[in-house]
Amino acid sequence: MAKTATLKLPDISPELAKTRSSIISMPGLQEVQGEHNSASIVTIHSFESLVAILPSKTKPKKIRLIGSDGQKYTYLLKGREDLVKYYDSNFAILIPLFIC
Repeated sequence: MAKTATLKLPDISPELAKTRSSIISMPGLQEVQGEHNSASIVTIHSFESLVAILPSKTKPKKIRLIGSDGQKYTYLLKGREDLVKYYDSNFAILIPLFIC
């Protein structure tokens, strides 16, 4: 069985590693929350320092974001796929910062 490799976020994206208390809303949560007042919107507070590389053909990266609500949110970044069907405008903001 293949082991999951890890990378240090500061090594692959220093800008994301330095993120603290951003105004970017947590991807995928706007639809769930329903309300549009600023107090109810969870934003990205920071990123965990380790990124897991899953042992599969496309080697997707698993990242964890810490929300302004203190919760941890796990996302899978997959390369070489058509992301239009999974498009979230908040990820469009993050993708240029995450070079891997």
